[in-house]
Amino acid sequence: MERAPARPVAPRQQPLAWKAIGLYLPLAAFALAAFLVFRDWRGEGAPSPSPVQVDPGHAERLAANIAFFEGRVAETNDSLSYNRLTALYLQRLRETGDVSDVRRAETSATRSLEVAPGQYAGLVALAQVRIAQHEFTAAETAAREALALAPSRADAQAVLGDALMALGRYDAAGDAYRTFLEKAPGSSAFARMAAYAEVHGNVPLADQYWRAAIDVDRGDAPEASAWARVQLANLLFVTGKTGAARDEYALALRVFPGYGPAEAGLGRVAAARGDDDQAIAHYTRAIASVPLPEYVAPLADILARSGDERGAARQAALMSAFDQLFAANGIKNDLTLILFDLDHGGDTGRALDLARAAYAERPSLAAADTYAWALYRAGQLDEARAMAEVALSRGTREPLFLYHAGAIAFAQGDDGAAAGWLQQVRDLNPAFSVQHQDEAARLLAQTKERAK
Repeated sequence: MERAPARPVAPRQQPLAWKAIGLYLPLAAFALAAFLVFRDWRGEGAPSPSPVQVDPGHAERLAANIAFFEGRVAETNDSLSYNRLTALYLQRLRETGDVSDVRRAETSATRSLEVAPGQYAGLVALAQVRIAQHEFTAAETAAREALALAPSRADAQAVLGDALMALGRYDAAGDAYRTFLEKAPGSSAFARMAAYAEVHGNVPLADQYWRAAIDVDRGDAPEASAWARVQLANLLFVTGKTGAARDEYALALRVFPGYGPAEAGLGRVAAARGDDDQAIAHYTRAIASVPLPEYVAPLADILARSGDERGAARQAALMSAFDQLFAANGIKNDLTLILFDLDHGGDTGRALDLARAAYAERPSLAAADTYAWALYRAGQLDEARAMAEVALSRGTREPLFLYHAGAIAFAQGDDGAAAGWLQQVRDLNPAFSVQHQDEAARLLAQTKERAK
C-alpha cells in the first residue's frame, strides 16, 4: 500500500486557528484536529462531494499551456518558463500516462539548470522528474541541494520526503513530511501524511488525512480533489470497505468526468464483486484515458477469468510493450511490470534480476515485497521469507504483501505463520486480487485442515 503522493499542489492560506492548534498538540493530533476545526469553521459537519467539476476544456487548456511555454522557451530561453514547462509535462504525464512526457520534462528541467545553474526552483523540478524516472537517489540529491539554498522553503521538503519514502528511509521521510506540513498545511501535505500513515498500517489516521486533503481542496482544485478521492477509495478497498470505495470512485468521476484512475477503481470494485463485464468496461475506459501497467495487468486477469484468452493475451502483449516504452523514456524497474512477469509465465531469472536491482536502488516496502515474490518464484524460500518480513516490518495493511508472505510461509511448511498472514488477508478483503484471491483462500483452507 505504497502510493507516491508526489502531486504538487500550491498550499492555501489557512485561518489563524490552524497555527494555534499546532502550538499545543502533537503533530498527528494536530492534523486530525485541524481538519475538524477548519471544517467546522466553515460551518460544515462532514465532508461532502466537491461542488466543483474539472471544466470540460481542461485537456485542451493544458495542451495550449504546454504549446505556449514550448514557444516561450524557444524565444526567451529563461529558467522560469522551463520550470513551468516541466511542471506541465509532469501534469500531462499524470493525466494521460504519456511516458514520453518524462523525457520532455527531463529535457526542460535540465535546460532550466543550464540557463540558471544551482537555482532552487530548477532543482525542485529536476527532483520531481527523477522521481518519475524512479531515480530516487538522484531525486534526493537534487532536493537536498535545493534545501541548502533555501532551508525555509516547503516544496523541497515535500519532494525530499517522496524520494526518501521510495528509498525505504521512512523515519527521515516522516521528518520531511512533518516539516512540510508545518510550513504549508494543505492538501498536498495531508496527502503525503496519509501515504506515510498507510505505510505504517495506521488506517484510521490515513483515512482522516485523505478526507482532509479532499475537504481543503475541493472548491479550488477539483483535479487534485478527484485524485485524493481515488487515493481514499484505494485505502477503503484494501481494507474491505468496497461499497464505500465504490462511492468515492464514483464521486471522483463526477468531479473529473472520464478520470482514468476513478474508472480503474470502479473496475476494481466490480471485479471484486464478480461482475466481470462491468469491470472490463471500466478498465477499458481507464486504459483509453491513462494507459498504465497497473490498469492493464488486472484487465488481463479479468479477461482470462471471463474466458477471453485472446483478449488477455493482447493485454499481456501490451505489458511487454510498456517494458520497452518505459526503458526508452528512462523509467527504471517498474514493480508492476516485474510482478506481472512473475505471475504470468515470464522469465523468472530476468524478473529476479530486475527485482533485486529495484530493491537495491530503492529499498522500499513495495520493492521488498516484489523482491520477495521473485525469490519465491525462483525457489529461494528462506531469502524470500526474509524479504517478505521486511515488506511487512512497518505494519502495512496491504493484502497483496500479506498474501505473498503467507504463500511463502506455506511453501516453507510453516502453517502457523502462513495461516496468520492469510487470515489477515481474508479479514481485510478476501477479493483483494483477481489473480491471487482463490489461491489465498485455498492455502488458508489447507492450513486449517492440516491443523485439525
